[in-house]
Amino acid sequence: MTSRHLTDEEIQDYLDGNLQSENRLLEEHLQTCQLCQNTLEEYNRLYEELKVDEGFELSPGFLESVLSRLKKEKASTSSLSLAEILILGMMAIVALFTTIYFVNWASFGQVISRILISEAKTLLTIWGNSVKLLMELNLSPDLLFLAGVILLIIKLLDYLIINRSHQLVKNHS
Repeated sequence: MTSRHLTDEEIQDYLDGNLQSENRLLEEHLQTCQLCQNTLEEYNRLYEELKVDEGFELSPGFLESVLSRLKKEKASTSSLSLAEILILGMMAIVALFTTIYFVNWASFGQVISRILISEAKTLLTIWGNSVKLLMELNLSPDLLFLAGVILLIIKLLDYLIINRSHQLVKNHS
């Protein structure tokens, strides 16, 4: 007989018949423990309800309904007219030339160079510490590079899959 209460997983495994070797011990505990008996009864009721549950099914016209709504929303969103595009382009050009005229490029260059130097020092420190850590773990720094390449490949695949699914949705509508 166990001196502790049964976990939810143990009770579920018991009901599923997955604990053949431990059944006698669990049954002995269940005969004496009211708390575990209550939990077992709750799971029994849940299992019985799940047996009679018919599940969930979408209506036959659900897909067509959603796609028609998406088409209506797409049609209702207005795109920019040629005049609006020209005005936005001209505003961007004016903003660019205004920035070029009013910015003191010498100080701007100094600020950018300070930021870049600071970031480069930080990156070199991180790289150096990573290499030291990998060496202490008896691992090659090439492992860090390989992990980065693998992460980049995963990101690329993720991007391609997401774009492909968006294209399929666009083509379907």
